[in-house]
Amino acid sequence: MRLSPLLVFHICAATIGLLSGAAAMSFPKGSRLNGLAGKVLVISMLSMSATGAYTAFTRSQLGSGLNGVLVFYLVATAWTTARRRHGGTDIFDWGALLVILAVAASHAIVGIEAANT
Repeated sequence: MRLSPLLVFHICAATIGLLSGAAAMSFPKGSRLNGLAGKVLVISMLSMSATGAYTAFTRSQLGSGLNGVLVFYLVATAWTTARRRHGGTDIFDWGALLVILAVAASHAIVGIEAANT
């Protein structure tokens, strides 16, 4: 079995995410190392979910692709929430709302189709 470079990148990003997540939990909250490990975790999770979603969509695996988009949404919105210094919403929040509504509608359609087969 031959692994594609994108799949190798996906696996490496997931491994780095696991290790940096463990590192972030082991350092004291607010320390420089905790912040660095958290940034590495976010970047690796965004990379992992984006490559996973792309790979799933190119292989006609709609459910897995939607799950990759869902993970990307969850990580991106969690990061922006943690970094936000003001209390309001901005254009990113409204765009993220549209993305997650589309993902939820797609999941519902896939579920209804599966139930009817």
